[in-house]
Amino acid sequence: MKPLISFVRNVTSQAGEDGVLLELFRRIGSENRWCCEFGAWDGKHLSNTWMWIEKAKWSSVQIEGGAQKFNELKQRYDGNKRVHCVGQFVTKDNSLDSILSHTEIPKNFDFLVIDIDGNDYWIWKWLEEYRPRVVLIEFNSSMPADLHFVQKYDPEVWMGASLRALVALGKEKGYELVAALGGNAIFVCQEDYPQVGIEDNSIEALYCSPFRSMLVSDQTGRHYILKVGAYGMSRFTPDKPFQNFSIHAGAPDFTEEIFIEQSANEKHLRSIFRRGWEESHEKITPIQIETFQEIRKSSTQEQNDD
Repeated sequence: MKPLISFVRNVTSQAGEDGVLLELFRRIGSENRWCCEFGAWDGKHLSNTWMWIEKAKWSSVQIEGGAQKFNELKQRYDGNKRVHCVGQFVTKDNSLDSILSHTEIPKNFDFLVIDIDGNDYWIWKWLEEYRPRVVLIEFNSSMPADLHFVQKYDPEVWMGASLRALVALGKEKGYELVAALGGNAIFVCQEDYPQVGIEDNSIEALYCSPFRSMLVSDQTGRHYILKVGAYGMSRFTPDKPFQNFSIHAGAPDFTEEIFIEQSANEKHLRSIFRRGWEESHEKITPIQIETFQEIRKSSTQEQNDD
């Protein structure tokens, strides 16, 4: 089978996750057509579940703690009986297990999105009563593949965890890595993993990102942090560590030439990522419509579409 990176495409996602997930569920099928996402924002902006709710007609629990965003979320799904909107933050004391227990979502629901820019690792680690078949979780894409890093649990810390740390946690919980796009990793429960058809699911084989950070130094020991992102290269200078700006021909200022060689997959993902920010991609091709229909037919539980 083709690697999942071959299917990157945005509908409302940011780094091609929609296309990858569509192909992934085509391979493993759906069990109950339920998904959950937090923070859900307004339910559509850079959402990884909007496509499944609106196009595949799945049911969903959408969780958003910000008051204004939650109001927008409720307005979007007002009258949609398949969508349960929850205006809470997921924390250690208000666990995902506790929140979901007040909804109708099955214990083995199909798809979970964890995206809270910091404590993602801990929220997944503490999830015990529910076992989603597919988990998409954010990781810190500035951290190298060989680094195992987990921040302490603290809502005021925004470091997150490295991909290697999440892979270790996934194995501990019975999951296998199947894709790593930009700053999101996608895991599948071990019992469904053989259907994905991946020969090598190591971090080195799967990780693809338009981002890269590196530290360089001049001969006097002055350090520069270079960061390549979807929009090119930026720099952080030692005298202004919290101020960064885009550049076109070098960092530091006296650089004659500078660029970072990227693979074809990295360049493609970079273009996908930029479009995820810049425009809406709601057009579904005939092939995708057929795939959605296949996913809906494969469900073991009949549901009424709104």
